Amino acid sequence: KPLLLDQKIIAGLGNIYIDEALWHSKIHPKSITSKITNYKINLLCLSIKNILKKAIEYKGTTIIDFKYGDNEKGGFSGKLKVFKKENYPCERCNYKIKKIFVGQRGTHYCSKCQKLYNN
Repeated sequence: KPLLLDQKIIAGLGNIYIDEALWHSKIHPKSITSKITNYKINLLCLSIKNILKKAIEYKGTTIIDFKYGDNEKGGFSGKLKVFKKENYPCERCNYKIKKIFVGQRGTHYCSKCQKLYNN
């Protein structure tokens, strides 16, 4: 996750979309980047593209009170799978979503679905 938050590596990804992309690609947020398989990296790239495309389609993700234009809120928050879903069941496996801190950021993930790559 810290690599994805680094704006020098990939610009524009924020905490919400990173949590979602990692969940979609079944990668644990504490995984060591160099240990992740090429297949999973490609899946992560596709997940990022798909999530950003859908977020744009729904005019973003309004979590608190941000509004734009004619006081519209972004509708993607209703499509989130893990972000702000701590203790809710994972839509894939029914385990509870957990919240930890990674790179000083609140991070939501499923401990069953998301594999830790560290060896």
